[in-house]
Amino acid sequence: MDAKDTYRRLCKQRTDIPLFLQPWWLDATDMAWDVMLYQEKGQIRGIYVYSYCKKWGKTIITQPTLTQYSGPYLLDQASLSQIEQYSLQNKAYNYFIDQLEQRGYSFLEQNFHHSQTNHQPFYWQGFRQTTRYSYLLENIADMDAIWNGMSHRKRQKNISKTQGKFCLIDDMSYAEFYRFYRSTLQEKGKEIFYDASTFAKLHNAAKSRQQGQILALYDEQNDLHVALWVVWDRQTAYNMIIAINPRYKSSGATSLIIWEVLQFLQDKTQHYDFEGSMIQGVALKDQSFGAKQVAYHTIQKSHSKLYSLWRRLKGSNW
Repeated sequence: MDAKDTYRRLCKQRTDIPLFLQPWWLDATDMAWDVMLYQEKGQIRGIYVYSYCKKWGKTIITQPTLTQYSGPYLLDQASLSQIEQYSLQNKAYNYFIDQLEQRGYSFLEQNFHHSQTNHQPFYWQGFRQTTRYSYLLENIADMDAIWNGMSHRKRQKNISKTQGKFCLIDDMSYAEFYRFYRSTLQEKGKEIFYDASTFAKLHNAAKSRQQGQILALYDEQNDLHVALWVVWDRQTAYNMIIAINPRYKSSGATSLIIWEVLQFLQDKTQHYDFEGSMIQGVALKDQSFGAKQVAYHTIQKSHSKLYSLWRRLKGSNW
């Protein structure tokens, strides 16, 4: 049995491995993927998921479309002492780094799950790192606490005053959503960077497992103001895409749909991840919901000067 088969069995046995590391999600992405397993005494103690493609004959390890994190995830650390946790992290990460180098790649860039807070072994081996942020609403079962944690403006102007003015639809098709999202970008002079089939595979994979939904708000004239695609596992829901009609960006529907989605998710998961952006305006909106800022690592390493130059010419920071 190879590592991927073993990993598929592991994910069926456990409920704590995050959504974007799950084989069913990775199978639906637009990239090939593989996994490395770190074991001690016959027990799997850590996993390392990576997706890859070929460009100019070079192997590139990076994030698939609409996939928020990959890389390492260590198991059952909560029962360990601090010293034991460091020991596991150092041994597992060094094993993964060695295996990555043996398999060969020209360029690597990955976002780690926010729970994986120690990137030092990668730093010691020449990887570069930057800190990015997302925003997390914890314990969405307690909607009173969520409500009280929001800014006054968010509660009163953006939600209370708009309730009753919109009709919530929770079964929008992926094709309709994709068309709407593409049109909202085009009105702003932008283009969507993935095709409908890529989105369809991911949405359908999540929907078939009852782990994904598209919700939308229409006004009394049946005009569509906003639509949101959300996916979830038992721990966390992810605000994947929110498509806002530019003509109605001040209608309050954008805030209201978040509130409606939180209520929809109450019996399905525990937390809500806004998949925050480093863009100031987006971050400030997430903060106004009372969401907790959580840091995550992005790591990068290049063995190709040509590919690194190409990325710089494209405007990448690295």
